[in-house]
Amino acid sequence: SRSVWVVMTLMSDKGLDFWQTASILGYCLLPMVLLAFLSVFFASTGVVMAALAVAVIAWCTIRSSEMLVLAMDVHNERALVAYPVALFYTCFA
Repeated sequence: SRSVWVVMTLMSDKGLDFWQTASILGYCLLPMVLLAFLSVFFASTGVVMAALAVAVIAWCTIRSSEMLVLAMDVHNERALVAYPVALFYTCFA
């Protein structure tokens, strides 16, 4: 999360606290716990888990980029915020 914080701080004029970034990324990581729970019941290489992983990554990215955009006050740069965040969550799925 430190690398995401560095990128977000460089993008923001107002700056962003590391703990605020870690809190947002951690809060939006909760659906990954559900994905991990479901991986007990479904094959991890199956179509169901792949679809669930894509859905969870999308949900986590949308929610956390929305919160980061509000925290950084960069409303026109949501896609730029979402890209490194999506890469961050893809590492966990």
